[in-house]
Formats: sequence, structure tokens, C-alpha cells
Amino acid sequence: MYLFLTILFSFTTFNLSESENYSKTELSNQLSNDWKIEYVDNEIKIESSKLIILDKTNGTNQERIVFKYTNLTFKKLTLSFARTLYYDGKCYGCDNQEKRFEILLNPSETKSYDDLTKDKLYFIFSKDLNNTIKKTLDSFQILKIEKHFNEIK
Repeated sequence: MYLFLTILFSFTTFNLSESENYSKTELSNQLSNDWKIEYVDNEIKIESSKLIILDKTNGTNQERIVFKYTNLTFKKLTLSFARTLYYDGKCYGCDNQEKRFEILLNPSETKSYDDLTKDKLYFIFSKDLNNTIKKTLDSFQILKIEKHFNEIK
């Protein structure tokens, strides 16, 4: 049984490492180390930073604003908020501030953008550095911030 598991594990590890080399999109992400505080109080901190995403396989080169959320308490909490985006002078989200973003944070936990997420909670498209997409982010606002504390089970 031990021999069977060892062989299975070796085969799985080999296949995963081999397939990773072939299916991996060639990304070159450059995250600014300069985090800007967008909101902070005694309970939460919301920060943003710029990220350049160069995807050579798909030919895209974009700038994104990425977010980091930190629970500053020793309580589990749910953070929710609305967001407005201004692209080339036009506001997106101004007419529908009922659309909410929500994130659950454990005590003293930080959650932030990573390359695997497609969740708009963690990023905003800023501009296309190839100039294929013409709209460019002028600014954004985080509005109607609400916090609900949850009991830890």
C-alpha cells in the first residue's frame, strides 16, 4: 500500500509540475509597494495600490488598482460598501449605489488581491497600457461603509 501511494504521489507531482509549465499564462505582475490608505478607523483599514499586469500570451498590458482589507479588531466582522468609478469624466455606479461589495474578515486578518481572483472586490481596471481599451480611470470612491460584527464559533 505504501509503495502504491508513493508511486501515485510521484506521478501526480510530476504531472502537476509538467502541466504547470504548459498551461501557465506568462504573467509579469508589478505591484507597487506604495499602499495608499483609502479608509481607516479603529476597526478596519482599506488600502489600494497600482498593479501592472503584462500577459504576454494574450497580448494584454493593463494597470489595475488593487485593494487590501484589514480587520483591526479581535472580532470577526463583515465589511460592506458601495463604490463609484469615474472613467473619462463619466461616473459608473453613481446611479446604483445599492450594489454592494462584501467581505468577511476574521480577527486581525488581512485579505488582498492575488493573481487567481476575478472578484471585483479586489481590483478595479485603471487603464490599458496597449491603448486598445480607450477608457481610463480618473478616480474612485468607497462609500456607505458598514461593519457587522459576527460571533466567533
